[in-house]
Amino acid sequence: MVSELYLFHRLASIAVALTFGAFISASATAAAIKLPDCEFSVDVPNAKPPEVLHNEEFSYHQVRGRTKQVSFQAECLPGVMNGDDALAASRAHTKSIAGRGMQFKKISPTVFENRFVKDIMGSPMTYVVRYHLGGRSTLIIAAGTESKNYPHDEVFQFFKSVR
Repeated sequence: MVSELYLFHRLASIAVALTFGAFISASATAAAIKLPDCEFSVDVPNAKPPEVLHNEEFSYHQVRGRTKQVSFQAECLPGVMNGDDALAASRAHTKSIAGRGMQFKKISPTVFENRFVKDIMGSPMTYVVRYHLGGRSTLIIAAGTESKNYPHDEVFQFFKSVR
């Protein structure tokens, strides 16, 4: 089971990464990314090489990508979580970063989504985080864009690319 405290810290880093990364390339090229030890793959536009990150419990893999208007992040955690874990982590994370308007919903029995808005330097940003719950791993994917650009087709294409 992935600890709630760990998920809280990971989600906080996702929001920071999505917020403060510089946008690049107006045209996105997306390749299917299959992180090691993950039962899922996802198309990440303009993906950088995956990084191996560590915490006190385990190592995991993360990949980031950006287009002109959207930042993307995917990471795969070893272990299993459930919808209640995803909801608890989402609530704690959204509150900790002063996000507002959290909308948590069940997309399917194994996919959950958190959408919220956070003001960054006076500009509202919309973030969407999806949890894909597997039998041996959990894929967390996130996308962020200025709220004036949301909903953005690149966000939906990213979410639809999970296999």
